[in-house]
Amino acid sequence: MRQFDLFGKPKIKNTIVPAMPYMGNKRKLATKILNSIYDTIGDFENFYDLFGGGGSMSVAALLAGHNVIYNELNTGVANLIRSGANIIYLEREYSRYYFKLNY
Repeated sequence: MRQFDLFGKPKIKNTIVPAMPYMGNKRKLATKILNSIYDTIGDFENFYDLFGGGGSMSVAALLAGHNVIYNELNTGVANLIRSGANIIYLEREYSRYYFKLNY
């Protein structure tokens, strides 16, 4: 869960997030990337994972308490993520999968 530093900026602990092993995944970098986003734009409610892949960034954002919209072109990977996630919303458009994940 995200916490706030002395100046009111959100921060999360730098850890390796649990995610699916996938070529090019960001498991080791996800929390650092998310903290960089916080440093740049501050806090936010919705996280849009445009190139979802193994879901590392989605998992990091979920653990930080954000609403996550996951997108993946590879239907096999999208179905795998979908089967292991608590999904609120699912829509198929142009063979891409968009769904909202809930933690």
